Amino acid sequence: MFNPKEIVIILMSSLLVAFSYFLNGKLFFLLAFFYILIIFLVYTITQKIAAYYFDVKAETKLWTEKRFWFAEKSYLRLGVPIGFILAFIFPLLSSGYFKWLALTETDLSVKKSRVARKHYFYSYTELTEWNVSLICGSAIFALFVLSIIGYIFSGYLPSLKIFSKLCIYFALFNLIPFGNLDGNKILGGSFKYWLGLLCLTLFGFIISVVLP
Repeated sequence: MFNPKEIVIILMSSLLVAFSYFLNGKLFFLLAFFYILIIFLVYTITQKIAAYYFDVKAETKLWTEKRFWFAEKSYLRLGVPIGFILAFIFPLLSSGYFKWLALTETDLSVKKSRVARKHYFYSYTELTEWNVSLICGSAIFALFVLSIIGYIFSGYLPSLKIFSKLCIYFALFNLIPFGNLDGNKILGGSFKYWLGLLCLTLFGFIISVVLP
């Protein structure tokens, strides 16, 4: 399900975010790493499962940007891993108070099995923006559910309250409609779908703040 490059990206991203929680002393480093790793795995696996039903391959990559200015030719040959840079700089400058949790983007490509469907009546070969939106958005909903599960069991393990909040924060960051982030891909497919996920996540955020 995961290729070696994805495994490295997920592990490195988890370590980096865990480091920010270690800086402000809210969680032990290993516990923070474990929680972040679970969130990354749920996020990516959910997208891969959703992509499977559309005969699409989903691959997790570092969030990179190549455009550095508004001019047509203002592109870099190699993308800048802006997600990693922000996730490292912000916690370091704020002693772990402010974190950046949007480190990755999802790359979707059509499988040969999807192309083969052109021989049937319900033929389709191209990956539509709505398909992309549904696949990327499925992970946001999964994190909301994971947040609820974490809060339910927080009575047995108090640190799960932080885990529950972290799920919501992670979802909010990945709903940001900018660049190659998943939030922009969700918005590109359907504004109503993106807005619905945003409202759902904000509701979870408000509940996480209000409840003890």
